[in-house]
This record gives sequence, structure tokens and C-alpha cells, in this order.
Amino acid sequence: MIGPMKSKRRKATRFTGAHQALTFSRRMLLVGGAQAAIGGALIARLGYLSISQNEHYRLLSESNRVQLIVVPPRRGWLVDRTGKPIAINRSDFRVDIIPEQVEDPTRTLKILSQVLALQPDEVDRIIRDLKAAKGYQPVQVAENVPYDRYAAVTVRLPELPGVQPMRGFSRFYPAGAAVGHLVGYVGAANAKEFEAEDRNPLLVTPGYKIGKEGLEKTLEQRLRGLPGGQRVELTARANWSGNWSPSPTAPARRSNWRSTPDFRNMPPADWGKNRAAASSSTA
Repeated sequence: MIGPMKSKRRKATRFTGAHQALTFSRRMLLVGGAQAAIGGALIARLGYLSISQNEHYRLLSESNRVQLIVVPPRRGWLVDRTGKPIAINRSDFRVDIIPEQVEDPTRTLKILSQVLALQPDEVDRIIRDLKAAKGYQPVQVAENVPYDRYAAVTVRLPELPGVQPMRGFSRFYPAGAAVGHLVGYVGAANAKEFEAEDRNPLLVTPGYKIGKEGLEKTLEQRLRGLPGGQRVELTARANWSGNWSPSPTAPARRSNWRSTPDFRNMPPADWGKNRAAASSSTA
């Protein structure tokens, strides 16, 4: 048994320096080829992103640096054939919060609830809106604020970063409830109306309202006007850097409601007798 074992040992292959060099060269060739393939793939991908997708990523970069805030237009007037107002805009005061600029939301809401006499359900609504808000889109705190409370908020602005008191406009009907069924009313857009207009961002702007019933709804497109925009520039860390010059809004033109009789002073029971005399046009 010793003889065959010795013969097997003698036949065992011995690796010389040439064999090791050849094996090493083959391995280096495989590794080098893999590295070249990976490097080529990376270069091709970088070329695709920088050349073919240049416009796409340039727009994404610009949207990260500059954010556009919709500025709602002033709603158009409704007047009768003699020029007497039926539905007009009345200046009011409102207070909004810019979520990204608020340093201490809890403290800010506590001060605002005291100054503006906010109810607990209103505070809860503001907290929900702040959590759902994105970027620099304002969150409404209160509208139709009395001037004394508006002035109190303005005085305390240095200790309330992110709070934005501003003057706005609300709908006013000089004839009151006498023509309520005819003129209708305005209100905030609901989810169904928002989806019906392809998620128009104007409809979710704080304080913006659309026609819900009557002439306000029928003449909605005439009374709406064209919105403007405010561009907000951000830093690399998404902090506020400054505002650019806003693009102006285009207020809606006045709509004349032409009628032979004076519907404002006519009992509602008599409107049906004169319905054929009424028509609407844009002045």
C-alpha cells in the first residue's frame, strides 16, 4: 500500500510562479472587466440624467428653490340695470399662519386664541390644518376679524413669527335676505367641487369662496376672475429667503343683471310673473 501512495504524491501538480501569475492575471482580467462594465453603466446613466432628463430635473430643482403661492382674485360685482349693487365686496381683516415660518406653534396658537377669542373647536381645526399643510401655503386662523383685534395681532407680530394679518374682501349683499333666494351665496369649495375642477389650487386657498346657489353659482366663471401668484424663494435647507415681486390678479368684470321690474323690492311671490323680463350680461 505504501508504493501506490507514494506514486500518487509524486503525480500531484505543483504550482510554480508562472502558474500563479497566470491565475492572477485571469482574475484581474475578470475583475477589471466587471469594473469597466460598472463604470460604463454609471457613465451612461449620468449622461442620460444630465442630457436627456436635464429639463425634468431642472424644473424639480427650481420648484425646490422657489415655491409659488396662489393669490386669489377679487370677486366681481353683481348690479342691476340701473347700477344699484346686488352683491359687492366689502373689505375685512383676516389672520393666517405660514406653517414653515412658525417657530413655536403651541405658543403661537395660545397667544392668538387669547387675542382673537378663538373657540376650542376653531383651535382644533387650526391644529389639523397645520398638520396637513405643506410648504408656505397659508392656513386660515380667523376671518372677518374686528379692527381692534386685528390691530392687537399686528402690534404683537415681533413675537409671533409666521403669523400673517392681512386685509381681504368678503361678499356683502346690500339688500340682505330679500334677494337671498335669487342671488344665492358663496362658500368654501368642498371635496367634490375641488375634484370636479381638476384639483384647482385656487379652490383650496384660505378664504377663497365660490358660488353655491343662485346667480352666484350661475355666473361663477364670470365673477371669478384670474388669480395671481407670489413666488417665495427658499434656501438649501428649505428656509424662507425672500419674496419675489407678485404677479397681479385680474379681478372679474362687473356683471349686470338686467330686469325690467325692481326684483329687490318685489315680493318673492311676484317673481314668477316677471321671470321672462330677467336676463344677465357682462359689462
